[in-house]
Amino acid sequence: MKLKHVQELNDQLGQGAFLTVRNGDVINTMTIGWGSIGIMWGKPVLMVPVRYSRVTYELLQTADEFTVMVPTNGTMKKELAFAGSKSCREVDKF
Repeated sequence: MKLKHVQELNDQLGQGAFLTVRNGDVINTMTIGWGSIGIMWGKPVLMVPVRYSRVTYELLQTADEFTVMVPTNGTMKKELAFAGSKSCREVDKF
Protein backbone atom coordinates (compact mmCIF):
# COMPACT_ATOMS: atom_id res chain seq x y z
CA MET A 1 0.00 0.00 0.00
CA LYS A 2 1.37 3.37 -0.96
CA LEU A 3 1.24 6.39 1.31
CA LYS A 4 -1.11 8.25 -1.07
CA HIS A 5 -3.62 5.39 -0.75
CA VAL A 6 -3.46 5.61 3.04
CA GLN A 7 -4.56 9.25 2.92
CA GLU A 8 -7.35 8.48 0.44
CA LEU A 9 -8.66 5.67 2.66
CA ASN A 10 -8.46 7.85 5.78
CA ASP A 11 -10.46 10.55 4.03
CA GLN A 12 -13.08 8.04 2.89
CA LEU A 13 -13.27 6.33 6.30
CA GLY A 14 -14.71 9.54 7.74
CA GLN A 15 -17.62 9.23 5.28
CA GLY A 16 -18.36 5.69 6.44
CA ALA A 17 -17.21 2.13 5.96
CA PHE A 18 -18.53 -1.34 6.75
CA LEU A 19 -17.08 -3.62 9.41
CA THR A 20 -18.37 -7.15 8.87
CA VAL A 21 -17.72 -10.13 11.11
CA ARG A 22 -18.95 -13.70 11.14
CA ASN A 23 -18.81 -16.00 14.09
CA GLY A 24 -20.43 -19.38 13.55
CA ASP A 25 -23.95 -18.84 12.26
CA VAL A 26 -24.06 -15.17 13.28
CA ILE A 27 -22.95 -12.54 10.77
CA ASN A 28 -23.18 -8.81 11.29
CA THR A 29 -22.10 -5.66 9.55
CA MET A 30 -21.96 -2.24 11.12
CA THR A 31 -21.12 1.20 9.86
CA ILE A 32 -17.94 2.75 11.12
CA GLY A 33 -17.02 6.37 10.65
CA TRP A 34 -13.99 6.43 12.87
CA GLY A 35 -10.67 4.71 12.92
CA SER A 36 -7.19 5.19 11.64
CA ILE A 37 -5.32 3.88 8.65
CA GLY A 38 -1.59 4.33 8.66
CA ILE A 39 1.83 2.80 8.37
CA MET A 40 3.65 1.13 11.29
CA TRP A 41 7.07 -0.44 10.81
CA GLY A 42 6.58 -0.15 7.06
CA LYS A 43 3.30 -2.11 7.09
CA PRO A 44 -0.24 -0.82 6.52
CA VAL A 45 -2.33 -0.86 9.72
CA LEU A 46 -6.06 -0.30 10.28
CA MET A 47 -7.35 0.48 13.78
CA VAL A 48 -11.10 0.52 14.38
CA PRO A 49 -12.61 1.05 17.83
CA VAL A 50 -15.85 -0.84 18.54
CA ARG A 51 -17.98 -0.11 21.60
CA TYR A 52 -18.44 -2.86 24.18
CA SER A 53 -22.23 -2.56 23.81
CA ARG A 54 -22.22 -3.55 20.12
CA VAL A 55 -23.06 -7.07 18.95
CA THR A 56 -20.07 -6.73 16.65
CA TYR A 57 -17.80 -6.37 19.68
CA GLU A 58 -19.04 -9.68 21.07
CA LEU A 59 -18.54 -11.37 17.69
CA LEU A 60 -15.02 -9.96 17.28
CA GLN A 61 -13.93 -11.41 20.61
CA THR A 62 -13.89 -14.97 19.28
CA ALA A 63 -13.95 -14.57 15.48
CA ASP A 64 -10.90 -15.57 13.48
CA GLU A 65 -11.27 -12.74 10.98
CA PHE A 66 -13.28 -9.72 9.95
CA THR A 67 -13.59 -7.51 6.89
CA VAL A 68 -13.56 -3.75 6.49
CA MET A 69 -14.95 -2.42 3.23
CA VAL A 70 -14.45 1.25 2.42
CA PRO A 71 -16.78 2.46 -0.35
CA THR A 72 -15.20 4.98 -2.68
CA ASN A 73 -16.36 8.33 -4.00
CA GLY A 74 -19.25 8.72 -1.55
CA THR A 75 -21.07 5.62 -2.80
CA MET A 76 -23.39 3.35 -0.78
CA LYS A 77 -24.71 6.15 1.44
CA LYS A 78 -28.12 4.48 1.80
CA GLU A 79 -26.55 1.16 2.74
CA LEU A 80 -24.20 2.81 5.24
CA ALA A 81 -27.15 4.61 6.85
CA PHE A 82 -29.11 1.37 7.13
CA ALA A 83 -26.24 -0.65 8.61
CA GLY A 84 -25.50 2.16 11.04
CA SER A 85 -29.06 2.58 12.29
CA LYS A 86 -30.13 -1.05 12.79
CA SER A 87 -28.89 -3.72 15.16
CA CYS A 88 -28.60 -7.35 14.18
CA ARG A 89 -30.52 -7.95 17.42
CA GLU A 90 -33.50 -6.42 15.60
CA VAL A 91 -33.01 -7.17 11.89
CA ASP A 92 -30.99 -9.39 9.55
CA LYS A 93 -28.98 -6.83 7.63
CA PHE A 94 -28.26 -9.26 4.84
